[in-house]
Amino acid sequence: FYEAVCVKENNKEVIWARDYKYPGQTVEFTKLNIPATHAEDIDRCMYSPILNLVEAFEYVDNREGGIKTKDAQGNYIFYNKPEDAFANKDARLYGSIIYPGAPFKGMPVPLQAGRKSLENGVWVSETAKGGTTDAQGNVITSFNGPTTTNEQFINKSGFFFRKFLDETPMSSTRGRNSDMWFPRFRFAEAVMIAAEASFELNKQADAVTYINMVRERAGIQPLTVVTFDDIVQENRVEFAFEDHRYWDLKRWRIADKVWNGIPNDPNAQQYALFPYVINEPGNPNNGKWVFDKQPVHMAPYPRYFQPKHYYNFIDQGWINNNPKLVKNPYQ
Repeated sequence: FYEAVCVKENNKEVIWARDYKYPGQTVEFTKLNIPATHAEDIDRCMYSPILNLVEAFEYVDNREGGIKTKDAQGNYIFYNKPEDAFANKDARLYGSIIYPGAPFKGMPVPLQAGRKSLENGVWVSETAKGGTTDAQGNVITSFNGPTTTNEQFINKSGFFFRKFLDETPMSSTRGRNSDMWFPRFRFAEAVMIAAEASFELNKQADAVTYINMVRERAGIQPLTVVTFDDIVQENRVEFAFEDHRYWDLKRWRIADKVWNGIPNDPNAQQYALFPYVINEPGNPNNGKWVFDKQPVHMAPYPRYFQPKHYYNFIDQGWINNNPKLVKNPYQ
């Protein structure tokens, strides 16, 4: 999936793109967003995806994509490796987002917020500045983070971008930057437009055919019936970071319902996922991994899209020139 969207040579997916070429015209995305462990210059870790998007990607055998962090009794679920929590996900996740332990440029990306140990039967967290180890050389908090500090150049959400992150040597340096393109229109969008149009025309069989063209190449289960929510879901994961989501929710007029401004709402609140290694010698779970789901430290307030945000303002000067113009609602 990464290659289909990001590799230019012999590309049969991208129809129209804003291209870049070194030297002359380059883009800073890779330089600003590369993990600290992989950085080639002083810039890194400026922005990061949130857990909400990661959980939007389905499992191969389960349409519910929530990352399993605790069992029904509220006890931690222990993983042998941090990447195990993301096993059997929609393959597009692996081409879109770097999760804890995922590879980039042939080496894993460590993400570790800290360590967990038992105190009076309760798991407590030990954290430190990014890149800190103990006296034995064991990592406390990874060089990448994540952390809840205001420290620069360290991850805050538990994830990095994968899509559009350039693997070309020196592409994350100030002297070179990247010539990664940015797709404006690609084959999957044409198919999803056909799926949505068919759904709106009540041509259910056609809608199923088109949406499954996108889902099947991602390796996830085909649908037998298409709903509006399926259209929303498929667009979200297929076109993550391609400048679709905001405009889709706005044109569907559901942005105010999704980003409703309600604290702790699963859609409006932005969440992070912090991985911890168990540091409890003698415990059978020593060395295993657990995760804490929490609101993003740098964005503590829920997204709030108000109905007035569907409209732009009509300038009074335009109305003076043409009195037949009518102001937009909320203006």
